[in-house]
Amino acid sequence: MMQKFALMTALVAVGLALPGAAGAGGQIDSGPALRVGIATVDGKKKVKVRKKLPILASCNRACSAVVKASLITPLSTFKDSAAGNLEDNGFVRTGLKLTRRGLNYLRKNFRKSRYKVKIVAVDLETGKRAVKTKVFRFRK
Repeated sequence: MMQKFALMTALVAVGLALPGAAGAGGQIDSGPALRVGIATVDGKKKVKVRKKLPILASCNRACSAVVKASLITPLSTFKDSAAGNLEDNGFVRTGLKLTRRGLNYLRKNFRKSRYKVKIVAVDLETGKRAVKTKVFRFRK
């Protein structure tokens, strides 16, 4: 019994002496945390009213991403989604494509409308999730 206690004490002492050798739970640290980003194509805060409403979604690590876009108008809401794998520091260009009737309606009501984009990314190495939602307004 005393030998088991001495062995456990020695193992704990070795673990405390080398804190940088292993991360939490004995796993090796795999680099920076997963971060995702959402931006307009031209880099401005507001999305330009046009037939295609493009958005850039990015990941700092290799990940599997799902991008969901919603056009929220006073009359109704239109939704779309896209999924795929991204490389390290990769990005995807996605967005909604409007009909002529929808474009004319958006031109008349662009001040009351919003464009909501959500990205859910899962790191391919660690399996951790990152979620980001951003709401854009429109400009002429």
